[in-house]
Amino acid sequence: MTQFVSSFGPTRRVRGVASGGVDDPRAVIDRLHQFVAGGYRDVTSQAIALLGLDELNRERLEARAHDEGLESALQAIRDLSARTERDEPIETWELREIAQRLQRER
Repeated sequence: MTQFVSSFGPTRRVRGVASGGVDDPRAVIDRLHQFVAGGYRDVTSQAIALLGLDELNRERLEARAHDEGLESALQAIRDLSARTERDEPIETWELREIAQRLQRER
Protein backbone atom coordinates (compact mmCIF):
# COMPACT_ATOMS: atom_id res chain seq x y z
CA MET A 1 0.00 0.00 0.00
CA THR A 2 1.33 3.41 -0.98
CA GLN A 3 0.46 6.06 1.55
CA PHE A 4 0.07 9.69 0.57
CA VAL A 5 1.96 11.53 3.26
CA SER A 6 1.49 15.25 3.61
CA SER A 7 2.88 17.40 6.35
CA PHE A 8 2.16 20.66 4.63
CA GLY A 9 1.22 23.60 6.75
CA PRO A 10 0.77 27.29 6.18
CA THR A 11 4.40 28.04 7.02
CA ARG A 12 5.97 25.42 4.76
CA ARG A 13 7.54 26.71 1.55
CA VAL A 14 6.14 25.33 -1.66
CA ARG A 15 9.00 24.38 -3.97
CA GLY A 16 8.61 24.50 -7.72
CA VAL A 17 5.54 26.73 -7.63
CA ALA A 18 5.59 29.98 -9.53
CA SER A 19 2.86 32.53 -9.10
CA GLY A 20 2.32 36.24 -9.20
CA GLY A 21 2.38 36.21 -5.40
CA VAL A 22 0.96 33.94 -2.74
CA ASP A 23 -2.30 35.86 -2.72
CA ASP A 24 -2.65 35.23 -6.47
CA PRO A 25 -4.70 32.10 -7.21
CA ARG A 26 -3.04 31.36 -10.57
CA ALA A 27 -0.73 28.70 -9.17
CA VAL A 28 -3.63 26.89 -7.48
CA ILE A 29 -5.73 27.11 -10.65
CA ASP A 30 -2.82 25.69 -12.66
CA ARG A 31 -2.50 22.79 -10.22
CA LEU A 32 -6.26 22.15 -10.39
CA HIS A 33 -6.08 21.88 -14.20
CA GLN A 34 -3.11 19.51 -13.88
CA PHE A 35 -4.91 17.45 -11.24
CA VAL A 36 -7.96 17.03 -13.46
CA ALA A 37 -5.70 16.05 -16.36
CA GLY A 38 -4.20 13.09 -14.54
CA GLY A 39 -4.53 12.98 -10.77
CA TYR A 40 -0.80 13.21 -10.29
CA ARG A 41 0.48 12.83 -6.75
CA ASP A 42 3.04 15.66 -6.93
CA VAL A 43 0.45 18.06 -8.34
CA THR A 44 -1.96 17.02 -5.60
CA SER A 45 0.69 17.69 -2.95
CA GLN A 46 1.41 21.11 -4.39
CA ALA A 47 -2.28 22.04 -4.59
CA ILE A 48 -2.80 21.00 -0.97
CA ALA A 49 0.21 23.03 0.12
CA LEU A 50 -0.94 26.10 -1.77
CA LEU A 51 -4.43 25.88 -0.28
CA GLY A 52 -2.84 25.91 3.17
CA LEU A 53 -1.18 29.29 2.67
CA ASP A 54 -2.69 31.97 4.87
CA GLU A 55 -1.93 34.64 2.28
CA LEU A 56 -3.99 32.97 -0.46
CA ASN A 57 -6.86 35.16 -1.63
CA ARG A 58 -9.66 32.61 -1.30
CA GLU A 59 -12.32 34.90 -2.74
CA ARG A 60 -10.31 35.33 -5.94
CA LEU A 61 -9.61 31.60 -6.00
CA GLU A 62 -13.31 30.74 -5.74
CA ALA A 63 -14.18 33.19 -8.52
CA ARG A 64 -11.43 31.92 -10.79
CA ALA A 65 -12.32 28.27 -10.14
CA HIS A 66 -15.93 29.07 -11.02
CA ASP A 67 -14.89 30.88 -14.22
CA GLU A 68 -12.75 27.95 -15.32
CA GLY A 69 -15.17 25.17 -14.35
CA LEU A 70 -12.91 23.90 -11.57
CA GLU A 71 -15.23 24.15 -8.59
CA SER A 72 -15.49 20.36 -8.24
CA ALA A 73 -11.73 19.99 -8.58
CA LEU A 74 -11.19 22.60 -5.86
CA GLN A 75 -13.57 20.75 -3.57
CA ALA A 76 -11.83 17.45 -4.32
CA ILE A 77 -8.46 18.93 -3.33
CA ARG A 78 -10.02 20.34 -0.15
CA ASP A 79 -11.42 16.90 0.66
CA LEU A 80 -8.02 15.30 0.05
CA SER A 81 -6.40 17.95 2.24
CA ALA A 82 -8.79 17.11 5.06
CA ARG A 83 -7.90 13.44 4.70
CA THR A 84 -4.19 14.21 4.95
CA GLU A 85 -4.87 16.26 8.07
CA ARG A 86 -6.45 13.13 9.58
CA ASP A 87 -3.42 11.07 8.45
CA GLU A 88 -5.63 8.94 6.21
CA PRO A 89 -3.79 7.09 3.46
CA ILE A 90 -4.62 8.13 -0.09
CA GLU A 91 -3.78 5.67 -2.81
CA THR A 92 -2.47 6.75 -6.19
CA TRP A 93 -5.33 4.92 -7.89
CA GLU A 94 -7.80 7.02 -5.87
CA LEU A 95 -6.27 10.21 -7.23
CA ARG A 96 -6.58 8.90 -10.77
CA GLU A 97 -10.20 7.87 -10.20
CA ILE A 98 -11.05 11.30 -8.83
CA ALA A 99 -9.38 12.95 -11.84
CA GLN A 100 -11.28 10.71 -14.26
CA ARG A 101 -14.58 11.53 -12.53
CA LEU A 102 -13.79 15.23 -12.76
CA GLN A 103 -12.98 14.86 -16.48
CA ARG A 104 -16.35 13.19 -17.10
CA GLU A 105 -18.16 15.97 -15.21
CA ARG A 106 -16.64 18.74 -17.35
